[in-house]
Amino acid sequence: MEPPAMENKASEPEAKLLVKQHIRFLKRTLGILPSSCESLDTNRMTLLFFAVSGLDLLGALDSVSQEEKQDIVEWVYAQQVLPDKGCPGGSSDVGGFRGASFLGMPFDLTKRSAGVCNDCSHVAMTYTALATLLILGDDLSRVDKRSVLQGIKKLQLADGSFAATALGSESDMRFVYCACCVCYMLNDWSPIDQDRVAQFILKCQNYDYGIGQRPYLEAHGEKCTVLSRALLYIF
Repeated sequence: MEPPAMENKASEPEAKLLVKQHIRFLKRTLGILPSSCESLDTNRMTLLFFAVSGLDLLGALDSVSQEEKQDIVEWVYAQQVLPDKGCPGGSSDVGGFRGASFLGMPFDLTKRSAGVCNDCSHVAMTYTALATLLILGDDLSRVDKRSVLQGIKKLQLADGSFAATALGSESDMRFVYCACCVCYMLNDWSPIDQDRVAQFILKCQNYDYGIGQRPYLEAHGEKCTVLSRALLYIF
């Protein structure tokens, strides 16, 4: 019996990145999303970051008008969560950015509306908000940096990892990376206990030398780990 014929790889068409189609898709994402994305309403900041950074990587950021860019910047700042001393919950002394205005909270630099105690920032949304602002050329002058950094400090747990919100949440390597990115962009590492972060990363290494999202989990957190360690200069 003859062995099966080997496929001629040379005859296969070369894969090409459909740049124009990607640009159209990303620009459309800035304006409208399909109904299937309704469940992602709390993550709109991250979706915005993907679209803006994607256009930037493709060299197409100039295809967005200056007016549209400024509208995006204003929307991002409208999601900034400021400390509220009248709230005994997680937002009493920390700041950052929420994923969207899904709670209906108005943005006001001088006062906070009732019911704001459940309107807390999220470390991943803070990371993507700051990154988006920088990509669009903003100088971060309107960011309440002190409260953002205070929030990062409050989110670090005893094992060195980071929770996503001050009200409590899951904690793993993703949020370690987000916290490191926030400190890098604000050029202030004082909120992070770097030794505890290093120990957490080492504990996440498995028998196959891969790194999980948390200790004893399957290895697929290498990207966040490597980037976190690079930012921390602890190689």
